[in-house]
Amino acid sequence: MAQDSRQNNTKFTFVDLAIVIIVLSILTLMAILYTLPCGTLSPSG
Repeated sequence: MAQDSRQNNTKFTFVDLAIVIIVLSILTLMAILYTLPCGTLSPSG
């Protein structure tokens, strides 16, 4: 039974996968905007 509980704890659900994708997408978008020469989020536009 211990193995079953461990598998359930380490098993990724669609919700977890969606959250990870959304977070990575936001971080990537912010990184791109910050690295752009005339990024909208850049302090010195």
